[in-house]
Amino acid sequence: MTMNLGRVCLLAFIWSSTSAAGMDTVLVGHAANFGDVSTSSINPYNNAVTNGLNSAIARYTDELKAKGRQIKVQNFDYGTKEILSLKVAKEMISSPVVAAIGFYESGQALLAGPELEKARLPLISPVASATRLFSIGPHFHPMSFSNQDMGFASAHMATAILKAKSALVVSAADCAYCSDLATSFEAKARQLNMSVERVNILNEDTAFPKVDRIISARKFDVVVVPNHELTSAKVISHLMKAGVTVPFLGGDGWGNADGAGFFQIVNDPKFVGYCLGHWHPDLSNTLGKEFVNDWKAKYGQVPSTDSAMAYESMRLLILAILKTEKPSRENVQKALLSMRPYEGITGTFRFS
Repeated sequence: MTMNLGRVCLLAFIWSSTSAAGMDTVLVGHAANFGDVSTSSINPYNNAVTNGLNSAIARYTDELKAKGRQIKVQNFDYGTKEILSLKVAKEMISSPVVAAIGFYESGQALLAGPELEKARLPLISPVASATRLFSIGPHFHPMSFSNQDMGFASAHMATAILKAKSALVVSAADCAYCSDLATSFEAKARQLNMSVERVNILNEDTAFPKVDRIISARKFDVVVVPNHELTSAKVISHLMKAGVTVPFLGGDGWGNADGAGFFQIVNDPKFVGYCLGHWHPDLSNTLGKEFVNDWKAKYGQVPSTDSAMAYESMRLLILAILKTEKPSRENVQKALLSMRPYEGITGTFRFS
């Protein structure tokens, strides 16, 4: 979103004033794709993440009122272009927001995160998982597992549970998340004495000649497809039509749209696949079960992982804001650092 001077001045006025009811307004930035149509559930057009944020705000409205505060969300739009996330980060820094939520994709977060860290603006990241993000600095607060965590877990499952001795990794080279997850899996798999062969593709590919040559020359016990949902589905469907029937492994990217697009493409009944996620409603703790029940009552369906992670991110931020005497960036950061471990709806977080 382009922010002109008039908009900045207006927001600054809102921040320094109180509402008619005497409530202090705390401004929170939300960085996401608001401008370009996408099938991903993390696109706010599909309401998954915006509903998660708004549900958390509604849940804690009374607690905020008791402190004389209300939360207002300012949207920052980076569309589907990674480079715009850098522009958005600079807009956030010059705005009066006390903290940011968003930058859902690893590529966008890798560009924006270091800028926000230098400016000491707290960023709560619901699902960005690039391993490098976790060493940016103390102002980056991840709510997800890292790609390294997921790659290691997948390699362990392949060897210990599926008893695999060999793996083919088909990774999208034009995707930071995909390459990072593939590298993490490969490193751990080799430590576990699994032979790994990797072939790179592009997200826009419709044919996979390099993959075809490899599978015609060699058999594998598992095929790892560490890409986002639709690219993974294209690869898996292609391989199954070529006669590959071994188990497929993926990360959290398979669930970008809760499987809606995936199973339109992968419709072979012999398909066996395992993917990782940051949360599942069937494994909820007490807080999580309350969240699921409230969500079903409000929206008539089970919340997606992205909805839960967005809710979790806003919940953590609100609890930090409630702990502050004055919700400045510095004070919110101190409050976030003091909440370790943090018991949330998706589990217990132990930041390091």
